[in-house]
Amino acid sequence: MIAKGDVEQVVGKPVGEGKLNAINKSICEFNIDEMGSAISFMLTPRSLEDTVDKLLAEMSKRKIHAEPLAGMGDGAYRAESYGMRQAGAYKGRKHVVVTVAVPGMEPTRAQAIADQALRKALERL
Repeated sequence: MIAKGDVEQVVGKPVGEGKLNAINKSICEFNIDEMGSAISFMLTPRSLEDTVDKLLAEMSKRKIHAEPLAGMGDGAYRAESYGMRQAGAYKGRKHVVVTVAVPGMEPTRAQAIADQALRKALERL
């Protein structure tokens, strides 16, 4: 879904090789440092009923701050939860979610990385 070079360009420094998550094989993770910071990409199928509005409503019920993100895919959003920043989008029959988990990183920088990485991933779908 995304090349290591694309991830390095967005993050602004070298990252580890992409690895499938041991528990959820729909997630590919790139380590950013030795402390466990990472950027991950999840690709799942999208059902016809899936919409950004539905997803935002569900996140709101779970007390997760989320908002629409204009101009990407067939509908996109960004979210903040448990110190992580996410950007997700639907494109055709696929759902892509980028998660940036970097403790101590300025939240606006982490969100910018998630948004840019999502744009790169959508270009490759």
